[in-house]
Amino acid sequence: MDREQSPSEKTSHRAVLCRSCGAEYPADSASCPYCGTMNLPAAETEYLDRLEGIRDNLEELGSLTDRKAKSHLRKLHRNLLIGAVILALLITTAVIVRTNSEKAEAEKEKNEYLWQREAFQRLDEAYEAGDYDLLAAMYAEASEAGHRVYSYKHARFCDALLELAAAAEAQQQYETHGDPNWLPWLFRDEISLLTFENRPNLSEEELDVLIAKRVPLLEDFESRFPISEEEKDAFFQKLKKDGFVPIAECEKFLKEKGMLE
Repeated sequence: MDREQSPSEKTSHRAVLCRSCGAEYPADSASCPYCGTMNLPAAETEYLDRLEGIRDNLEELGSLTDRKAKSHLRKLHRNLLIGAVILALLITTAVIVRTNSEKAEAEKEKNEYLWQREAFQRLDEAYEAGDYDLLAAMYAEASEAGHRVYSYKHARFCDALLELAAAAEAQQQYETHGDPNWLPWLFRDEISLLTFENRPNLSEEELDVLIAKRVPLLEDFESRFPISEEEKDAFFQKLKKDGFVPIAECEKFLKEKGMLE
């Protein structure tokens, strides 16, 4: 007859993700080996396994003398009590940590909601006024501060404005300092502007603004990087597929074309 598996054996081949650090570890571990967060199901199983072992030991008492049985029983009771106290402390600690974590997360969500109500209104004011430089600056500052600016209704438009600003910055840096290290960045930033027409979630009015703003940058691209339509289309297709072109790839291409040493 097959032996019935213990609770710990049933979980030995599974894995769980730590709710605190996200690490994966065996499901039968009573706690995360990386951050120490308690795994309540496994801890409970371990405790039940201990009880099962204690029951097995109690059955062996029948073959012992009364004196030995009483001594052994006292040790079992003491170990059981210690195990129960430790398990209770661990469970209590885990519950407190989880409760505090949930409270902190709820407070964070509340603060983010309140921030968005105020900040998104300011972004809307700049958007409606057509002050796109201010709009892009506020959007970039909020993004760098870790706020969820992607929830803003004109986020895709703001992202495109930042791309225009990045291309203009790369152009200025290269022309001011003549540093060839800026050339792959300028190539990457300027050629990415060709994809505006294929961007989702842009209104016709927003697209018109972006197309008008990119004109001098694309003129610079055409004069600075004389590449064929086939080569341009190859980059365009990669941008459509992946959303970006690695700087290393731009650097390699420019070297092959003799535009960069």
